[in-house]
Amino acid sequence: MANLREQVTYKQYDDPDLTWDTAGDRDSPYRQFIARHILPFIGDVKGQSVLDVGCGTGWLLHLLGERGASRLVGIEPSNYARLAARYYPEAEIIQSPIENYPTDETFDLVTLVMCTEVMDDLETALGKCARLIKKMGRVVLCKGNYDYFCADKYDYKLTREEYIPGHETVVKTERPNGYGTTVDIYRSTERVLSLAGAAGLASTGKIQPFTPDEAVIRAVPRYATLATQPMMELVELRLGSHS
Repeated sequence: MANLREQVTYKQYDDPDLTWDTAGDRDSPYRQFIARHILPFIGDVKGQSVLDVGCGTGWLLHLLGERGASRLVGIEPSNYARLAARYYPEAEIIQSPIENYPTDETFDLVTLVMCTEVMDDLETALGKCARLIKKMGRVVLCKGNYDYFCADKYDYKLTREEYIPGHETVVKTERPNGYGTTVDIYRSTERVLSLAGAAGLASTGKIQPFTPDEAVIRAVPRYATLATQPMMELVELRLGSHS
């Protein structure tokens, strides 16, 4: 079997077979689903500076700006950066991997929404995030639930390459009815916290798994088959070593 890990790259999101930009922006059911959970989890951002890593089309930056964030910066290595700059001119958008982002600026909040899955060296990426937050700043991750994304489901075809049993697996997901094929690294929360600790970030203990809610199931009925299975987790980190 070919090495799937070598196929884990942000460049896959520039594949024309992926239709995620035409699936809508902040008004898509999937993004609204995440927003319903991540915005209360993040809480008050009034007057704060925000860096969204892997910002995609920039939808989260826009919503945080509506809630009073005073500085909005997005890092997006794929060509979705061009869409973000077009959709949300109130934000500064940089097309670059986070590891290559040159700045001395620090932020009150750094967010990463469903992008750690294409970071092969997550420890290095989180180490960069640690250097980009202020002393009392936060890193908030929204990550795919390991069990959900590694499981057979719907009409998807999954090919798996396990590295750390039960904690880290590369998954090639082929979706026959749109949205194309992606290759991602799914990690347990325990694995992410271990890498975060090595990168100088500690869990605050604020961890929130969430399942498909009624609104997203109405919009995407297939989610009903796994309605009790957490789909994602939110994790808050601050500077310090994870023990």
